Amino acid sequence: MIGGPLFGYVIQKFGIRYALHLCYVSTLISGLALFFSFDYYSLLISRIPVVFMHGQQAHQTLLSALTSPGKERTSAFGRMGLTFGIGFIFVPIFSIAASKIGGDVAPLLVSAALCLVPSLVLETCIDRKSYELYIIEKFNATNTENQVMQMMIGVFIMFSNGFGVIWLRKKFDEQTLLIIGSLSFAIGYTLFTLIFFNFWMLLLIMPFVSLGMSTVATCADSLLTALVDESEQVKT
Repeated sequence: MIGGPLFGYVIQKFGIRYALHLCYVSTLISGLALFFSFDYYSLLISRIPVVFMHGQQAHQTLLSALTSPGKERTSAFGRMGLTFGIGFIFVPIFSIAASKIGGDVAPLLVSAALCLVPSLVLETCIDRKSYELYIIEKFNATNTENQVMQMMIGVFIMFSNGFGVIWLRKKFDEQTLLIIGSLSFAIGYTLFTLIFFNFWMLLLIMPFVSLGMSTVATCADSLLTALVDESEQVKT
């Protein structure tokens, strides 16, 4: 809730190139700090750089600057999702190999070192002029207003997850909650289509979208785990 608006401000203030390098460096520093942690407080300190580790947000912004709306951008976002899936395959391989060679904490150093790779790719493989990002203020919103709106969206998501879903679950079963979540999505996206002519209309739209995301995701996870046979679940 805090890091997202801060990172968005960095993108708007200094540009996507600076923000990407900040993301990579923050990840590197976090890994090194975690490696050298020796007690509870040093462990907490090692988590501070995480506030700027918003790789998905940064790379989506970069792709938005490099691609045209429509098929090209959708395909690019799809490929980015593919890279996340590939990461889930290769990261354990790197981690296991590093652990075999350097011990249990070696993967932290490997992850820190790998953060240098995207910085090199950004500087050597992508034309700098191609990702110079200029923020077009469609609704004439100031930077402060943008950050306030992002914080409010974070609050909506936090409350819909922390309170809305819990309260609704006391009143309805999970199947009904899925219907409620779907209806919330429908209302939210309908409002996007009909009344999103003013920046502050997001305050009316996002509660429905947040409730839809929270209820559908939570109930779907709960139903899926309920369908798994007990013998296949993780033993504790």
